[in-house]
Amino acid sequence: MVRSTFVNLILYKLFALITIYLFVCIHKEVPEPYMDEYFHFHQAANYCSGNYTHWDPSITTPPGLYMITHLLEMMLNSIQILDKTFGACSLGLARFTNVIFMLALPFVFMKYLEKIKKDDEQVSDDKEKRNVSIFVRIMTVKTYFLSDLEKFEDEKSM
Repeated sequence: MVRSTFVNLILYKLFALITIYLFVCIHKEVPEPYMDEYFHFHQAANYCSGNYTHWDPSITTPPGLYMITHLLEMMLNSIQILDKTFGACSLGLARFTNVIFMLALPFVFMKYLEKIKKDDEQVSDDKEKRNVSIFVRIMTVKTYFLSDLEKFEDEKSM
């Protein structure tokens, strides 16, 4: 059964509102770097200041997350809204980078499901349910400036 474009649009808007609401609430309640955010945020701050040669050896994440944060900072600064929103290379800006990824995720997810269905017309409901359950874990992690699901789960269980 295919939902109408209107219903999908309403669902996406609801998803976007919840994502942004969570971002605002979490950033308000946890204004300092949390868990591994400490390392990731300081690495992003180095990139934002143009120091691309510094690398914290405790980080296993490829530098793409930090480059995108720096790119977002440059874009917001070029349209002169950086100081009105987050401030130069702030934790809020770093966390907002993940909000952008989170808002793009439903489109990536739907393309992925379309590909699975195209590759195997007999996709079981179990496979789709498993994929949706993974999405919930991603939602939890992407409200912080973290990049590693396993690390989040390991520290949460401590």
